[in-house]
Amino acid sequence: MKKFFGLVGTLIVVVLAALYINHLRQRSAVDRRGNLQDELIAAAEQIRPTLPRRIDGATLIGISTADTSLTYQYKLDIKNSQLPANAVDALNKAAVQQVCKSTQMVELMSMGATYINSYVDADSRWVAQFTVRNRDCET
Repeated sequence: MKKFFGLVGTLIVVVLAALYINHLRQRSAVDRRGNLQDELIAAAEQIRPTLPRRIDGATLIGISTADTSLTYQYKLDIKNSQLPANAVDALNKAAVQQVCKSTQMVELMSMGATYINSYVDADSRWVAQFTVRNRDCET
């Protein structure tokens, strides 16, 4: 009988330990998410005063955060009708390359951040939007 109660006691300790570890993991995820949001907000606040900023045939006109995403808003120098046929693919590829070559951005993406690049043409008409995630840098 003592063996049985000893086994039950051990089992209870193991279950409580597992529950506590799970609680710590969940809390850690919440802390990381909060820290991630703080990092993205800080990045946006650092960039915002420098806008608008010319960048290779476009102007970065805005930056915003929502949850764990940082959105860059660009205005292209040309009208949508003047864009080459492969422009959307080229913009997407360029966005992925720019984000993935930044050590800081890749580190934040490993914590769950996403980077959104949104483009309008010279007449402020929507062109495209791309979301870059950690997995896009793994290829």
